[in-house]
Amino acid sequence: MGDGNCLYNSILRLMNNSMVTTSELRVRTVIELVANGAYYTRMYSQFIGPIDIAIKAICKNYTYSELYEIAALCNVLRCNIRSIYPKIDFREDMEILNNIFKPISTIIASCGITIFWSHVLNETDVRAQNNMTWSPNHFVPLMSPPAFDDSDNISDQSVSKVVLGNIPSELQGLTIPEEKLISLYRHNSCVIKLYSPFHSTTTAQAALKGNCITFLQSLPNIVNSLPLKLDDLCDTLKVIFVGARPPEHVQLKKVLTVRKKKVTQALHWLKKNNILDQNVDINLHNINQLPEDDIPEAIILTMEQKIGDEEIPSERVGYVPDPLADPTESTNSDIIPISNSSTFNVSLNKLLNHIKTIGGRVMGSAYSRTALRTRIHALIYNQGLPSIFLTLNPVDIHGPVALYFAGAKLDLDNIQIEQLMTTYKRAEIIASHPVATIKFFHLLISNILDTMIVGGVLGPIKAYFGAVENQGRGSLHLHILIWLDHDFKPSDLKEKIQNVDFREKLKAYLEDIIKEDLDEFKGKRTFESPDSIKHFNPFPT
Repeated sequence: MGDGNCLYNSILRLMNNSMVTTSELRVRTVIELVANGAYYTRMYSQFIGPIDIAIKAICKNYTYSELYEIAALCNVLRCNIRSIYPKIDFREDMEILNNIFKPISTIIASCGITIFWSHVLNETDVRAQNNMTWSPNHFVPLMSPPAFDDSDNISDQSVSKVVLGNIPSELQGLTIPEEKLISLYRHNSCVIKLYSPFHSTTTAQAALKGNCITFLQSLPNIVNSLPLKLDDLCDTLKVIFVGARPPEHVQLKKVLTVRKKKVTQALHWLKKNNILDQNVDINLHNINQLPEDDIPEAIILTMEQKIGDEEIPSERVGYVPDPLADPTESTNSDIIPISNSSTFNVSLNKLLNHIKTIGGRVMGSAYSRTALRTRIHALIYNQGLPSIFLTLNPVDIHGPVALYFAGAKLDLDNIQIEQLMTTYKRAEIIASHPVATIKFFHLLISNILDTMIVGGVLGPIKAYFGAVENQGRGSLHLHILIWLDHDFKPSDLKEKIQNVDFREKLKAYLEDIIKEDLDEFKGKRTFESPDSIKHFNPFPT
């Protein structure tokens, strides 16, 4: 197929297990190489290079497999793998490729397989395309004669994956819940949607139809024991029924039943014949929790039902247009029907533009934030890139001024400890007086901008732009961009930073305006009034 999975396809051909995929083997190989990287580096890096580069390549399709993959698959499959490399352009350093690779000493191999290095083209064509040298780009499995005899009985459809081939009786007829109970790897979630194909209860027959939707997860969810608990099954299995009347139990049983004996037989067969299941423990306690031949109660309790004739048409809306909805449409050869999409609906686009224009003046709307971004872009175009990004977040529940605006009787020039109340009481007052909180925020931020920003704490500035946002609890904060008054472009700064004197001055400036240590402020608070300076301890809590 040219997808880089020929080694994994060869393994699957020997396993003869339709439940395992090439992606699964590739992921397990990567996990094995990462987990035991030191071992594989010590054994094989001198032959084929660094393991980290090999792992990155294995994670991508269309990458040819190498020695690392064969060695790792021994431990993944817990079997011996015999590698056979043809004596074509063979060198002594390639002798490692003609070898039997075994699992690490703590693992007992249960079987052995043979892999042959090959090429999809004959030797003459390969040499003509590769400067008269030959190198493999393909793997094929070497099977014993009985395996060839069995393969002759497989139909042509199975080669194209239309027919799975012979399935053991233990795995035949499994329902979706039973398959998920015994699966070593599972989907992240599975949605089973059932509905009655009839519009009226008077014409409904005893039948259900539906479909199953599965969502893959990025990495397989590996388990150490099977079957799953019924509670774990319901975490990833969701059943939805839509119809004119509730489904009968016998109808649901055909789709959702779980048979204890069937699950047990399937697990024993997998443990005996599937390499990946050989180290999985069969959990007898979980098996005893399964029904003999019925729908698990957990599935019934979590099933969602949409009953009523009106639910059925709404479920189909949007899937496929009804060809009989307007039988006279498009019957005139002079008319070309155009769908009512936003691309062609000029009136809709015009309306959205008007909403955007008006909404930009509505404070707090999504369009107002878009308008703010437009103004920021204009300011950047005029002044260049901003120098400082700053967030001002006043703590209103600890601010005496906010409490004063909220009606608390405080002498701001002579604050007493007992007047400040507890933290909970202050928070309660602030929450019940939102206007006072906004007034405090406006006063504090305006003074900070006038005295600290424009006043010269950061040095001369030429512009600033701020946007007010609210937190989840309703308090306000300000995000502000500040343009320092200099003419340095980024390229100029990059050049000047090479100068030691300039670099030291820049560091001194940044250390002066940016503080990360508040130890000197701990233990006291200071308020300055025209008359005196008064010190007091932190607020009580």
